[in-house]
Amino acid sequence: MKKIVVVERNPHIRSLIQRELISEGYTVFAPTCEKDLMDLFSGSQAVDLMIIDPEVLDSNFGHIAEKIVRYRPDLPVIVHALAVDKDGVVPFGSVLERVEKNWDSISELKKVAADAMKQRAGGR
Repeated sequence: MKKIVVVERNPHIRSLIQRELISEGYTVFAPTCEKDLMDLFSGSQAVDLMIIDPEVLDSNFGHIAEKIVRYRPDLPVIVHALAVDKDGVVPFGSVLERVEKNWDSISELKKVAADAMKQRAGGR
């Protein structure tokens, strides 16, 4: 089963994304603080994709990104942000897509996540 980590500060949006991706058959991790996120990446848990909002959790985005890249430089990333943040500099080498947060962005997130999983399966 494919595993996705959702990094989102807003608990309502995080819960919605988590529920929607679980309904698509993914295992979803939704850490609520930097420590839980880093524990996920430093442990033995394999993650296939990350969806992240630059306005993350309880820490600085650049700081978190630097740590994640250290653990998983090849991890595909989807940036899920407001229009004003969507095109900003993101310190990940493998940003697949930038999805603007809006009333229907969950549909786009699911499509982009499914496409990413198909690409990863084809590349293995």
